[in-house]
Amino acid sequence: MANYIIGRNTIFQSLRSGKKIHQIIVNRNLKQDKKIMEIVEEARISNVPLMYVDSKELDRKSSGEVHQGILAFVPAYRYAEIDDILNYAKERNEMPFILMLDEIEDPHNFGSLIRTSVAAGVHGIIIPQRKQVDVTSTVMKVSTGTADNIRIVKSSNLVQTVDKLKDQGLWVIGTHQHASEDFTKQDYNFPLVLVIGNEGKGINRLLRQKCDYLVHIPIATSVIDSLNASVAGAIIIFKILERRQCSEK
Repeated sequence: MANYIIGRNTIFQSLRSGKKIHQIIVNRNLKQDKKIMEIVEEARISNVPLMYVDSKELDRKSSGEVHQGILAFVPAYRYAEIDDILNYAKERNEMPFILMLDEIEDPHNFGSLIRTSVAAGVHGIIIPQRKQVDVTSTVMKVSTGTADNIRIVKSSNLVQTVDKLKDQGLWVIGTHQHASEDFTKQDYNFPLVLVIGNEGKGINRLLRQKCDYLVHIPIATSVIDSLNASVAGAIIIFKILERRQCSEK
């Protein structure tokens, strides 16, 4: 779990949203930088302690990650429970829309999928406890801090979790490059879980067998046979949002 976050936009948005921040560390050579000055002002308004250090010290504190001259120490990320996701959908009087990720290993893919999910109104994300990147500082940076705006659950067994969600009336849709169903021709106007698989091997066999059906994204060329996990996820997530919005009109 990340105990610090990095990146100017991430830290600025975290301050604006009221996220608990223990301390902010700033590169002393960037005191006059416009964006840094905005962050410092927000930190002072929120009574967040500031410390100015040289670039080498900041590199050390961030373990060499690209920090953009600023780092903030924060509490460890708090994961949610499945009931939190379902209750949130109920509070909004909406059909549950959950994203399930099966062993996404690239923090950039995970962060991008988080940001997409927040933008599209996904109610929550479920990830496995093993072989999956956690909500790290890089994930927070790529998501521009939006990981704090969505409920993320860690499951010890995705197959069992799918069974429980099915018992509560949710349909499970998997993605597979060789699936017979075209994702653009589906309805999606029902409570659902969308499953996105690992960047290399896709959805594991047992979880794939639990899906009610599988969809694919048509590729217009033979040069490639699949898309990046975060790109594919974004395309399908917004198609689901579009279908649901059309059904409400």
